[in-house]
Amino acid sequence: MKMILYDHKCNLCNSIISFILKHDSNKKFIYISLWSDESKIIMESVTKQTLSFDTFYLIDAKVVYSRSTAFFHVLKELKTPWKLLLFFQFLPTKVLDFIYDFVAQNRYRFNKKQHSCNINSNL
Repeated sequence: MKMILYDHKCNLCNSIISFILKHDSNKKFIYISLWSDESKIIMESVTKQTLSFDTFYLIDAKVVYSRSTAFFHVLKELKTPWKLLLFFQFLPTKVLDFIYDFVAQNRYRFNKKQHSCNINSNL
């Protein structure tokens, strides 16, 4: 099973997770809050990388993908027409991650912060 680690306090992040849930017809993902003890344990078991709370992670077979790379790996698992967005993965990773970082650093400005998660992490 593939694990997505995300900031459950971020409305934008929750919207993205809700979108993935809606289009993940084969239930390929487990969703885990970055703020949970479970996410820290998982990250420590697969990598020496420390958690960054403004980063979206995908863990697949003990390989950790982050930021735009994680996003594109998730898109690969969704059905068309969403796979058409994979076209953008051919842009340089530096450009994609620059855009990702800008959105991540301003995500609470774009969408207010919330204190609880509206998504069941055990789906």
